[in-house]
Amino acid sequence: MSINLQLQQIPVLDQNGLMSQPWLLFFLNQANAVNSGGANHIYLEIPSGVINGSNKTFTLLHAPNPANSAKGYVRQGGAGAFLPMIYGKDFTLSGLTITATTAPISSSDLYFDYVY
Repeated sequence: MSINLQLQQIPVLDQNGLMSQPWLLFFLNQANAVNSGGANHIYLEIPSGVINGSNKTFTLLHAPNPANSAKGYVRQGGAGAFLPMIYGKDFTLSGLTITATTAPISSSDLYFDYVY
């Protein structure tokens, strides 16, 4: 089995557009799962779906439960800071399906954390 590991230091903005501490993140080509107290936590899952500037629909591996446990992060155009996506404002969920309010532009990076 081979694992694609990518290490990046990424500036992260809060909801007010202010710089928070930069994160040193690692990304695997599959979601990072942690079981804690009976709940499964997924970190930095890359949902399936085409990022082309017009597609707003993406699919997760598991249905977040509760739905509002889902937190999205988008880096528009694959450069700059990751911006938080807020449940109910920037995206909605129906089962495994994420519907973004605004389609991410081409070459954007999209990640989700959630509990299921």
